[in-house]
Amino acid sequence: MEHQETGPAEHHGTEGETLPLPSAGDLPDTTTGSGDEEINRKRKRPKTRDYFEQDVPVSEWPPLEEQGTASITNTPGNFGAPPFVPNTGGQLPPPKHIVVYRVICDRRNNAEEDHSQHEDTAYYQDEPRLFYRDTRGSALRGRYQIQDLEAYLGNQQPLAFVVYKDYDCPRYHDLMQKQFINIAPENMRRASFLREKPWFQALRDDTEPASAVAEQISIYQDNLVVALESLISQDAEISGFWNRETSLREPYDYFYHCHKRIRELLSTVAEPSDTTSPSITLLLDYIESECRDQWSAADRIFEQGNVTEDTFSKLFRPGEIIIRDEDGMTQAYIADHVGTVTSSRTSISCWKLAFDGAFHRENDQLLVEWRGGGKDTLALQCLEARPLRLDKTRQQVQLEQRAIKFWQCRHRRLVSYDGLHGSNFPVPTGSHKFMIDVDTHRTLYPRKYPEYPSNEHAEIDLSEDEPPSGKIGFLMPAKVPGFGFHDKKWRSLQVDHIRPVDWNENAFKRVVLKASKKELIEALVTSHLENNEATDVIEGKGTGLTALPAELRRHWYGPRKRWQEYGICIAFGDEMGLCRSAGRGRCLPGGKDADRYGTQCTRVGFSPRP
Repeated sequence: MEHQETGPAEHHGTEGETLPLPSAGDLPDTTTGSGDEEINRKRKRPKTRDYFEQDVPVSEWPPLEEQGTASITNTPGNFGAPPFVPNTGGQLPPPKHIVVYRVICDRRNNAEEDHSQHEDTAYYQDEPRLFYRDTRGSALRGRYQIQDLEAYLGNQQPLAFVVYKDYDCPRYHDLMQKQFINIAPENMRRASFLREKPWFQALRDDTEPASAVAEQISIYQDNLVVALESLISQDAEISGFWNRETSLREPYDYFYHCHKRIRELLSTVAEPSDTTSPSITLLLDYIESECRDQWSAADRIFEQGNVTEDTFSKLFRPGEIIIRDEDGMTQAYIADHVGTVTSSRTSISCWKLAFDGAFHRENDQLLVEWRGGGKDTLALQCLEARPLRLDKTRQQVQLEQRAIKFWQCRHRRLVSYDGLHGSNFPVPTGSHKFMIDVDTHRTLYPRKYPEYPSNEHAEIDLSEDEPPSGKIGFLMPAKVPGFGFHDKKWRSLQVDHIRPVDWNENAFKRVVLKASKKELIEALVTSHLENNEATDVIEGKGTGLTALPAELRRHWYGPRKRWQEYGICIAFGDEMGLCRSAGRGRCLPGGKDADRYGTQCTRVGFSPRP
């Protein structure tokens, strides 16, 4: 059965809603350009006669994306006519920029929407939107279309750069889906409606301007890119961050970190005859005006010690100190290059200091991911790495103290190590003595030391009394090899837990001897320390002093429930205690290892009688 058409007096909306048909005076201006005839020929649906004035069924209304759109070629004063050049007294007019609104469509066609007749890419002079009575087959568009982009840009002189703002036509249709109403007749066949559904959904009002999905600056002026890169190259830190492909794209993270420094450089090198300096200033002015609110919001969030997914890409910058938690300690790096893999993932090319008797650069690659897990805000400490400038946990003080400790251990040094921190200590114990000796460790284990260029960081003078200042001081290695006298093993020590040796000055007083004997022993030791000649009777014993008065023998009830005979051995060592290895002839302080390192100490130890 043929369906009856609805007259022009009214049409029906969703759920029986009745909407009056617009009169001719209520409709927007339908003036179109010379390109409308070709567009109309491409339409699948037939064009009707003057349907505004005649009784034309609603089902035969054509798509109205042409309404409100004028071709820029037919607009007076555009590039079809000679450009207006003001009288500037012989001086060149100031550079300018223009914004081009670019609408991109994938020309999809399904039961809900029909983009098959849209242009792949269309350029406009104004912000695109959808207009009153547009259907789900209408294109996202502005009122003034640019038919010939190259000719249009050539007319805009002197043009420094062009800002392209990109818009997604299908995406905007999806966002505006709820604003469309059904205008199909009530008695329309279902098969016909489903076949032509996109054309029977229309807008009651103009929509708000669309939001750009991307923005990019294209340099138009000759030599402007070369001049900008030449200016940036004068500062090594900001030049490592520059990328021609990504730095001029929204959100302009490069200029968030570097715009102030670029202005400083520009003020020092700008010359009156330089034609590119005003264009660079114009570029900075545009980016700062567009991003000022976003940058201020990011600064407030960072100052609170937090980060959001929107500000995550602005977190890192090249040339700054990056800190990372490794094995329960903080390791510092200097960022060389910061690249955005995705909006939630940042790759950082960085380096730290390595030490093998000299300082070397050790390159590394950090991958930092946003791990919000649905949270809007995340604390910086939750990230794998974070900038030192934003740290609120006093890590800078810890790195400064580490630099002082490591500098004291750059040469051979006896130290005390607290708690045996680190993954190579299976069972934490108390404080023990370690000998820091990187040269000996490298000789014994050369495979643990890679080959480095010999001229790296030659500016670090090992003969200085104080550690290097500035960023290099924060990069001192977090670990150093040390030989433990308690178990005769080399271990990797965390510099943060190294302490000076705290000698027990009262150990000698605890020995039960007559005052005259103690005075004699003290005189022997003092004399030995002051005499540099080899006066020991035992050849090859080293620089240690062993004194064993025969009459000072003691008996001790050993752990095996039997009496063991001990003598008192006064030796150079680092501890005081009882040696239960009777008959081995080894002294408690470490035997040959203690002699090898020349641990010049006058403490008392107990050892078996020879």
